[in-house]
Amino acid sequence: MFNTDLFKEYLKTEWLGLNFIFHKKTDSTNSDLKKIASDDLVHGTVLLADHQQNGRGQYNRTWISEPGLNLTFTMAFRPDETDRLSLLTLSTGWALINFLRCEFQLEGNLKMPNDVLISEKKISGILTENIFYGSRLDRVLIGVGLNVNQSRFSSELNQATSIRIEKGKPCNREVILAKLLMEIETAYSRWKLGDPDFIREINRSIEGYGDWVRITVNNIPEKEKVKLLGVNELGHLLILTKELEVKKFIHEQVRIQPDY
Repeated sequence: MFNTDLFKEYLKTEWLGLNFIFHKKTDSTNSDLKKIASDDLVHGTVLLADHQQNGRGQYNRTWISEPGLNLTFTMAFRPDETDRLSLLTLSTGWALINFLRCEFQLEGNLKMPNDVLISEKKISGILTENIFYGSRLDRVLIGVGLNVNQSRFSSELNQATSIRIEKGKPCNREVILAKLLMEIETAYSRWKLGDPDFIREINRSIEGYGDWVRITVNNIPEKEKVKLLGVNELGHLLILTKELEVKKFIHEQVRIQPDY
């Protein structure tokens, strides 16, 4: 079982994760944080479950994780800004990639819209939900599934990997979460400041950045290859067509397709 005392011993953030909720078992960590009343929700709250029975990924896919082996958690943010929320999701992806590189020397990239890949295999997924009351943004929930100690995956997940598989030894989940939250807190601060260098770093982490790739938009394949120009300061994904027309999309609309 996840050792909350050990986690808190290693946590060195200023605010992210200081309000920490642990559930031994739950259907969905995102859903659990939705249930907290607005007046009671603290910015930076992190809710982790050792066993997430009905975790969700992008496009209503299920996130399957063996109990007690991985990290399945959701962070609650309450930003004042509402015009750059897509970039906040990408900032979290960048933080995951940077953490894996610095802590484990694993080189990864961000596959649009919300997957983190190592050796072309999925090691993490991100699910963001923006909760509004009328026109007012109440909270941004960013759910993260990170494969840590799982060593075998079902045939339907044969394109998955974990830190244990890549490094050949088990890892301490409590220490990993504490250090990862420090990386995410830094990414959030850079996002809030609108750091232009940060946007360039995010772009360099995106799979296919600067290349001519095949994409689908809203699940509809584009007929010809397009050049992936990266995201702008609002988090919109820019592509260049062969007719030299620049098109703009919300990054969640676009998926990079294998080039057969």
